Amino acid sequence: MKSLQFKIFTLFFCVFTLVNFQSEVSAQEVSEKFILLKRGIKQKNQIKYRVGDLFIYKISDFDFFLEDVIVDIQKDIIVLKENILKPEDILEVNILEKDERNQTLRNISQLGMGGGIVFLTGFTLSSLIQEGNFSQLGSSWPLPAALFGAGLAMSFVRYKTFRHKGRNKIQLIILYEE
Repeated sequence: MKSLQFKIFTLFFCVFTLVNFQSEVSAQEVSEKFILLKRGIKQKNQIKYRVGDLFIYKISDFDFFLEDVIVDIQKDIIVLKENILKPEDILEVNILEKDERNQTLRNISQLGMGGGIVFLTGFTLSSLIQEGNFSQLGSSWPLPAALFGAGLAMSFVRYKTFRHKGRNKIQLIILYEE
């Protein structure tokens, strides 16, 4: 009976010690740092860059974009692998790959172009099977061409850069979780 009580006591002691140790470690290590690019107040217009992300930016000293990896984010500076920046120094940020809305626009454009190709292929095969020539294509080609053209036009409508002026803001956010 005493050995069973000793085993239960030992088990509870180990579990309590382990849980207490993990909570202390997690309280010390958990912090979230990110750069927030804001366009107005809507959350869908916000883009987050975290430590380790690729950051493509333009500053007033150069007329071209620089590419660097974010190493650390502090209260008033961004520490990159090869540079240190203040948010006020950044003129533009390239958001072509980072903005989630670009993926939606890319999918819509691919749907339009793919639909046009499938529609044209279907009419071509149908015309060849039914009549043995391309006579039906004369009246039906504008619709797949319009679908393909609309998809192609949509592929050029994407958000490329974030300009740091006006309502656009760059904020450095540091959250600590206890």
